[in-house]
Amino acid sequence: MLIHQSSFREGRRKAPDPQHPPVPADPRVADDLTFNDYNFDELTDLGWEFWVARITPEFLMWAEFNDIMNFGKLGADADYAQSVDDLRNAFRYGRGGQSAGTVTVDDNFDPGRYLYRGSGTALSRAVGASPQEKTYTDKASQIIKQSLIDNQGRTDQLKVQEDLSKNFLFQEFLRQDVKYPVYDFSLWDADQRALSIAIHQFHGHTIALKDYKVEGNSFSGKLVFHSYDHFGLDPDDEITEYGFIDWFTLQHYDRFDGKYPPPIAQADIEIPISGTF
Repeated sequence: MLIHQSSFREGRRKAPDPQHPPVPADPRVADDLTFNDYNFDELTDLGWEFWVARITPEFLMWAEFNDIMNFGKLGADADYAQSVDDLRNAFRYGRGGQSAGTVTVDDNFDPGRYLYRGSGTALSRAVGASPQEKTYTDKASQIIKQSLIDNQGRTDQLKVQEDLSKNFLFQEFLRQDVKYPVYDFSLWDADQRALSIAIHQFHGHTIALKDYKVEGNSFSGKLVFHSYDHFGLDPDDEITEYGFIDWFTLQHYDRFDGKYPPPIAQADIEIPISGTF
């Protein structure tokens, strides 16, 4: 798996890059996934607030980080609150105090350096129960079901094509304005607020057809919506706000020697599908 933010790299490169060119088709890592890649001078270049990063005790950084996590999940239902806790704990304790090394924007994506959290657990349940996910999966399921009916149960037309102009689902989602769920911050909706901290918006997605069978003129199976994101910050996030400055420092500052790489969040939603042709 390789995660790019978009066709244009989000965040600012550390090296001079006045033109901000598109991300090339090579295994570079999204800025949110880099860690142990800023020294003190580079941190303070991002903002004067970082001058205390060298002297602030680590436990105080975690205390401020925990404040924004706890506020994010305040009043949320159990699965939503647990999603925040799972990602926070993976970030803090996942490496057991051991260094994962360094990952910069020029490194290959090494999945062994990251922890994966979410699939089949509270995060999947919380995402699956959200109105944004239901709206998305309902529309996507309808498009896929209709395609199976139109093609008498055949699936070849649904396979991913490298050429997006030949990729049926990409083009159909674009035509019908089907978009990934977005969980913007909400002051009053606690569940929405929790997902805004844990996810905000998934940056990668696949749809698989599972247990599929055709019998006569009918078909049945399950659609598996697999989404993934990274629990990390880049320099264009709210890194100078309370708590976020600690989050960015713990992830990126070489003082911590790569102990805190951002975990990768995953959610799997299974939707039954059936029909006749």
